Amino acid sequence: RNLTCHGRQQASAASSWLASLEALPRAGQVGLICSSSASRCQDTVALATDHASDVQVLAGIYDGVNVGVRREAFSQVGYAPTAAYIARGFGPILRDYGARVLFELALALDACEARNCLPPLWHGVHTSGKKLCGTVVVCGHAVFSAAAAAMLADILVPPHSNALALSVLSAIVHGEADGLLVSMYGVGYLASDPTSLTLEAKEVTEQTLSLLAATPS
Repeated sequence: RNLTCHGRQQASAASSWLASLEALPRAGQVGLICSSSASRCQDTVALATDHASDVQVLAGIYDGVNVGVRREAFSQVGYAPTAAYIARGFGPILRDYGARVLFELALALDACEARNCLPPLWHGVHTSGKKLCGTVVVCGHAVFSAAAAAMLADILVPPHSNALALSVLSAIVHGEADGLLVSMYGVGYLASDPTSLTLEAKEVTEQTLSLLAATPS
């Protein structure tokens, strides 16, 4: 299905927080944009960024959601944070989904690095096992995009901050055209309406954005 008028408004609104993030010194330039094969997701990219022509489609983002056990989990729990799914015993389903998406992301990063099109702050997750250093924004809807963001946080966020990062991500209901921010400086939630955030999520987001705003030494 295509974006509704409301969806187009949400995607356009996302362009403002995405541009603000890209302007932060430690966030880096956009190096790689990945999308599912769903036309509404690719339309969102076109409205939210100036990089729509460079989008890499990751099949697992959309195909992975349509696996029977995941569809059944969603039918039972619905629009809820990952913590609610884990409490119902669906943690392994989310981890399997996140692992597939991250593997496809790693392949896309490897290919992008081979073409020398990653910006200076990026150094691969890559299938060769190198550490990922950069900033990732996971946009989407519902628990599956949040599961992929949590697995990224487990890779990117330093150990001393990892528990807090995963706690914050597990409590967020991921809304349409909002972004789950994951970087080596922490995590956050980028929303067109920041008043929707819990106090903890707001504080963690502000701290991460503050660190990304600092001039690299």
